[in-house]
Amino acid sequence: MPSAGAHSAEGGDRWRRDIYPYELSDGSTRYSVVFRTSNGVQRRRRGFRGVREAERFLNKTMAGVDAGQVVATKDTFASYIDRR
Repeated sequence: MPSAGAHSAEGGDRWRRDIYPYELSDGSTRYSVVFRTSNGVQRRRRGFRGVREAERFLNKTMAGVDAGQVVATKDTFASYIDRR
């Protein structure tokens, strides 16, 4: 099983630069997606059953990041509501 950061020059077990395979205890393969929010914070989502499912999530999320809709903050929900 390749580690989350492992990849080869040819792409190897890594289908896309932001999508990584990993193996579950029952032997099945799942995929995780690594992306950055609009303020540069790196995030990871796991549990995608296939590469296409992971790609769809990544494409949708990156469209939101580009539009400024996906923002990571350390504010609490209460402080966010108080500012509104």
